[in-house]
Amino acid sequence: MTWSRTDSNSSGTPEPMRVAYLTAFRFEGKAGRYGRMHDLFDGFRTCDADFEWRVFPLIDEGERLALSPLGFEADDLWGSRLHNVESLLSAPRVARALRSYEPDVVHVPTARPVEGTIARAVGSRLDAPVVCGPNVGGWFPIRPNGLWEDSPGEAAANRLNYLANRLSVAAIDPDRLLAFSEYHREMLRSVRSTGPIEVLRPAVHPRFRPDPEVARETDLLYVGALNERKGYPAFVDALARLDGTRELRVDIVGGTPEDSPDFETVDVTYHGVVPREELPAFYTRAKLFVCLSTDEMGPNTLVESFACGTPALVNDESSLVEYVRGGNGVRCDRTDADDVERRLRECLEDADRLIENALDAAPSYDLCRTVDQLEAVYRSVIEDRP
Repeated sequence: MTWSRTDSNSSGTPEPMRVAYLTAFRFEGKAGRYGRMHDLFDGFRTCDADFEWRVFPLIDEGERLALSPLGFEADDLWGSRLHNVESLLSAPRVARALRSYEPDVVHVPTARPVEGTIARAVGSRLDAPVVCGPNVGGWFPIRPNGLWEDSPGEAAANRLNYLANRLSVAAIDPDRLLAFSEYHREMLRSVRSTGPIEVLRPAVHPRFRPDPEVARETDLLYVGALNERKGYPAFVDALARLDGTRELRVDIVGGTPEDSPDFETVDVTYHGVVPREELPAFYTRAKLFVCLSTDEMGPNTLVESFACGTPALVNDESSLVEYVRGGNGVRCDRTDADDVERRLRECLEDADRLIENALDAAPSYDLCRTVDQLEAVYRSVIEDRP
């Protein structure tokens, strides 16, 4: 089986391969809310992908939903367990649409049961390979329990989630499994011990890019939930250590605390949760992004910063530091307050050089390179079919 088709073109000219993407949600312009694969969907036109593609969402803001007679709109179902009901009710319609499209490859970004079952059924019927990932997350045995389990109930829920991942991946039986990082690949090895797992090149939406017209007016930037897993307490502690020794302007995006810290020379502005299309402006005006997360599959925020040409201070964990390249990042140990403070001071003193390095490295996070990688994956799984 070849990666291009000639049977439906009377001129005999090969038609591009067709790739069908099966996803639970698809809301235009809100890519970050649903995973990095949705950034790719938005970037395919920009990158002029050399294959035909179509997204088949179970829940789409432009489609009449099965639950519409009850007054529900697509956005109402996000974060609600009713999205599982809508997915089941929409499954026959989406499966029919998938079969009519006759894809050469079916790509399901997640390992959820409904999407996975449809993908495998359609792939088997059309003799088309199935690619799964990289949005296969949740708890895995190699994750540090201290950050993931605060109660017996949470521990039980984590193990149920892990079992569901194992069963779903087994049911999908993908020809290729995709991961965000090498650390994420280790996680996925615990749900699938055999078969190829490929790490995708880190890239995000094309709107994240350097802007030479924007002045670097913010000294430090934090983006993420205000919790321990994302490193917020360690960041605030470092600011307290710097307070009184130098004036700093700090932007914090992602939440607003009940009690904000009171500093003397550190000016902190909490912006809460902002629309993702506004995030590039925060990165491009910052001298340094601080990413003290731990145990990440591959954080979008870090890639967004690097794609904008903004350097980062990163916690020395494999899933973070493997995104660092060309001198655009500095490592620290977030469990050592002295080290975090020392590295922050060094970064602030060396800001110009770090920004120059980050701007030089920014093109390596280009989404079009990831699109090229995906195309190679699709060709490979088609050619490997018996």
